[in-house]
Amino acid sequence: MRNSNKFQIVIPLDTKAVFATFAAILPVALALTLPPRAAAALPVAQGFAVERWYPSSPGAAWLVADDINQGGRLGGILSATGGVAQQPLVAGSGSNALAAVQRQSQVGIALGVTYDRFRLSLRLNSPVQGYGQSGTVGGYTYIAPQVTLGSHPDTFSDVTIGLDARWLGTPGSALRLGASAQLVVPSGDRRDYLTDGTFRAFGRLLVAGDHGSLMYAGSLGIHVRPLQSAAPPSSPKGHEIVFAAAIGGKAWTTQHAQLSVGPEVFGATALSDLLGAQSTAVEALLSARWEQTEVVGARWRAKLGIGVGIVHAFGAPMWRTVLAIESLQRAEGPVKHNSNVATVAEEDGHDPQAK
Repeated sequence: MRNSNKFQIVIPLDTKAVFATFAAILPVALALTLPPRAAAALPVAQGFAVERWYPSSPGAAWLVADDINQGGRLGGILSATGGVAQQPLVAGSGSNALAAVQRQSQVGIALGVTYDRFRLSLRLNSPVQGYGQSGTVGGYTYIAPQVTLGSHPDTFSDVTIGLDARWLGTPGSALRLGASAQLVVPSGDRRDYLTDGTFRAFGRLLVAGDHGSLMYAGSLGIHVRPLQSAAPPSSPKGHEIVFAAAIGGKAWTTQHAQLSVGPEVFGATALSDLLGAQSTAVEALLSARWEQTEVVGARWRAKLGIGVGIVHAFGAPMWRTVLAIESLQRAEGPVKHNSNVATVAEEDGHDPQAK
């Protein structure tokens, strides 16, 4: 029987200390091995119809204001428009400003039918370009639109159906009063800042007149806008008051054509925050209009406007250019008026003999 000597080293074990050490190390080990937890995502600001140029009805003399000068027998109007707006949507201010929509351009076509003092119209708009900067302002994330002809070749933005009527005065008179109503049918993608995604409506009271070579027009109305997202900066704040005013004169006149020039001022302010700094937009356009004054066949008219944002907020851009080309056609022949025979031109307020 063999004898062997064995040596054992006994280390006292403190069970409570081991568990305490393990409990302290475990959270640190897990934090180092597990993937980091994502930060809470900020809400995304939803797109909307950022365009603040609401063109006048086809056949109107001004780009924004309506001269309600329609008259005479049954007539038709074809109008093509185009416009470019620079920085129509800037969220925030100062060093925190973000041009969510840096540039936006659209083209449109409008059809109009006139009879006596009434005008019915349909307008279709299509985006050409839209881009901007994505970022975070005021606790909201803005995603810039990416609109090109290649990505949106067949897209229509909101469709507008309108009815205008003159209820006091005659074509070419010193004072004309009327009213207009437009229904906006949603079309397009809100992410492109082309539409609110809801039905909208406009109702306006109109005033206009001509005195010699001086012309003026104005409007005041309501924009029924159900969309209300007051929290994100520069977003719609519900229903709005819209306004426009224009005054100008005939700068050049011949027997068959005339050129008129004058400023237009227009804008909007939210009813929920009247004239607020972030809920009011005001713009000014210098408008020029060349038109034929012949009465036989179609008359052509071209309108050009270049302007700036006076109150550069709430959709008013830094600058804007707009163009409209129209063809106006009216049934030929005399028109009876107060038991006298007058030419179509006189009934429409355009006398080719006027100098």
